[in-house]
Amino acid sequence: MHFRRVAYSRLFALGLVGLLLVGGFAGPSVVQADHSLSAAAATPTAQSSVLPRESGGRGGTPLPSIHASTSFSVTFTESGLVANTSWSVTLNGTTNASTGASIGFVDGNGTYPFTLGTVPGFLAAPQTGNATVANASVVVPIIFSPALYSITFSQTGLSGTNWSVNLTGNIQTTSATNVSFLEPNGTYPFSIGPVSGYRASPTNGSAVVAGGAVTQNISFTPHVTLYPLLFNETGLPPGTRWSVTLNVAHNSSTSSTVGFQKGNGTLNYTIGVVPGYLSTPSSGKVKVQGPTEVDIAFTVALYAVNFTEHGLPARTNWSVNLSSIVNSSTTRDVNFQDANGTYPYTIGAVPGYRGVPSNGTVDLDGASVAVDVTFSQVTYPVTWNETGLPNGTNWSATIANRTATGNLSDLVLSEPNGSYSYTLGDVPGFVSSPKTGNVTVRAGPVEVAVAFVPFDFRVTFTESGLTSGTNWSVTLGGSTRHTTGASLAFSKANGSYGYSVGNVPGFSVSPVGGTVPVQGADVPVALNYTALPPGTYSVQFVESGLTAGSVWSVTMGGARQSSASASIVFTQTNGSYPYTVTAIPGYHALPTGGTEQVNGQDLNVTVSFSRIAPATYPVTFSESGLLPGTTWSVGLNGTLLQGSGMTLGASEVNGSYAFVIGTVAGYNRSINSGTLVVNGGAATQAVVFTATGSKGYSLTFTEDGLPIGTAWSVTLNGTTQGSTGTTVTFSGLSPGSYPYTVAADGFDVQPASGNVTVGAAPVTLPVTFTPTGVAHSTATHVGLSTPTLVFLGAMGLILLVATAIALSTRERRRGPE
Repeated sequence: MHFRRVAYSRLFALGLVGLLLVGGFAGPSVVQADHSLSAAAATPTAQSSVLPRESGGRGGTPLPSIHASTSFSVTFTESGLVANTSWSVTLNGTTNASTGASIGFVDGNGTYPFTLGTVPGFLAAPQTGNATVANASVVVPIIFSPALYSITFSQTGLSGTNWSVNLTGNIQTTSATNVSFLEPNGTYPFSIGPVSGYRASPTNGSAVVAGGAVTQNISFTPHVTLYPLLFNETGLPPGTRWSVTLNVAHNSSTSSTVGFQKGNGTLNYTIGVVPGYLSTPSSGKVKVQGPTEVDIAFTVALYAVNFTEHGLPARTNWSVNLSSIVNSSTTRDVNFQDANGTYPYTIGAVPGYRGVPSNGTVDLDGASVAVDVTFSQVTYPVTWNETGLPNGTNWSATIANRTATGNLSDLVLSEPNGSYSYTLGDVPGFVSSPKTGNVTVRAGPVEVAVAFVPFDFRVTFTESGLTSGTNWSVTLGGSTRHTTGASLAFSKANGSYGYSVGNVPGFSVSPVGGTVPVQGADVPVALNYTALPPGTYSVQFVESGLTAGSVWSVTMGGARQSSASASIVFTQTNGSYPYTVTAIPGYHALPTGGTEQVNGQDLNVTVSFSRIAPATYPVTFSESGLLPGTTWSVGLNGTLLQGSGMTLGASEVNGSYAFVIGTVAGYNRSINSGTLVVNGGAATQAVVFTATGSKGYSLTFTEDGLPIGTAWSVTLNGTTQGSTGTTVTFSGLSPGSYPYTVAADGFDVQPASGNVTVGAAPVTLPVTFTPTGVAHSTATHVGLSTPTLVFLGAMGLILLVATAIALSTRERRRGPE
């Protein structure tokens, strides 16, 4: 027996362990939910002042059985309503409604005002009142009765003559103007009793009462013999509706006849308009003397379609094709007649002209239509293609008293069909071939080839002052010529040419150099030589490196000379002479100065100019607002700067530089374009980018590892949000980098903090929780899955039951002791 007790004790302990496992691990949310249910059940019943008022169904549905001892029922019972009619009562500000026979409330002792809700078509008695509760339930009976409304029949045409109305079997007779009945809502058939010598209109019908009085007008007219009056039509398509108005009567039909019943007499009639048709007659008088017929003939209505042209020479023949019918004219108008409908049209071709519109549709709908057509001459390009002229040279062509001028290789004028003469304008220094000619335009473009051939003009230098047979020279445009005669000649085409005069020992010359412009004519240049005094010699400075036409200067012995040619000449006696070369911006001269010794002969001094590289300064563009690593660009004066850093830059000399900030997808720019000025120092430009979807992106943290319902939180950029679910979401974020921390009591989390980058799209960041002090691995995880916990709990319960059964069986076998 001791062994069995031990075994039973162990089974009982195992059962308790199973239940403890379930209680400890089967989820705190289940326990919490059970606790909430028991708490709700334990809540005491509210006092009568806050109890809900109940409405009972027809037949007296019982009120709730749980009430405070000071609460009593107040029941309103109705009679008189149709079954399932909705009615309502407002008691002390609370309204209950029902389709049954009673409405109930629960209230404490006191007197409470009540009002019956409106029921269409019924009157309640009482409509309002007070219900007094005095330590007992109260029943208030309400009687509904149908509301009655007047049905009045008002006659015209009779005077002092008895007439009668039968309303659903109730007959009233009177010689007055009106007969009235009182009836509830509903539909009531009526008939008018016969009156000798008179016809009633209407003779019968129905009066509908719907919550208000009803008046039915009855017209009595003297009784006359009526005869058929028939209007018969011809010409309309079968099924076409047409109508006749006869005095004030109006009838219509889709057959060939419209009929009336009329007494003898003369009546006016009008035939109704039928779209697209004309009626004959369209109106008139008809005399009724017994049965009468009137014939009406319908014919298709035609409407004018008038095309009017603008722009053609007088008496030009033109045409229009309207729905395969072609009409033409030498006047301004082309006319058609057509019935209602939609008709396509095309304007006929007129040589050398274009009509607008050239085609279309005309919609005829009971009225004439006018269409304006504007003709304009068709012109075709006449193009002159030149060859031989230097780029940018102006030239011209004249045709039909119009001149085209330009500096491109093509000149274009447009002309209509015809034959035309043309002339090419003069271009200095060139001969055109052909100079003149004729072209014929035949509905197409025309091209004329023009070749320009340059020809030279003479540039003649003539000297005076030299002794006969003296050799002298001139350099023109890089070509040097010598002579012992009085003149030198060069052949040059149009242009500008620099020249310099060679040094002649014992003579000075004026000018020593310059620029010769050749502009379609020969150019003479006079050179005047002057003999130097005995003991006087020339000192000639010759430059190289400057662009043609550049002015430069030399100061020697206190005298300064300037020249746009390659040489500057001084005349000096024997001696020592200091000189300086004037600085030219952007160039470096070598030598810049020195001393020359004149000793019985002419001297030549060479001066070499070389360009100086201009100083450059940094130009920097800096951005803010872009995510790190975002590529952006700047177009600076035609050069593209591009990168993903916060600055883009270049080096530039002094000047003004246009820039354009490149677009970046998803961002707006604070400045799109502008101009930077470099003036002896660095130039900077800031650009602020803002996301087009600013304040519109979300960041969601998703957790794994927490038991269901466990609270956790995330702090993002100083803002904290908590949750007992599996996600925490921050919305309305601008692109950027945000610091965060994640926490939950009793749990470690990976990652616990860091920075997260939000771009132009939603971002999700997963985090994993593990119980504090427990490694996050499957080998040591203390959490048990829900199916495992359920299994352990079931096993514990089974062990408890088995223990109880075993103990019970043992006791029965032992019997009483």
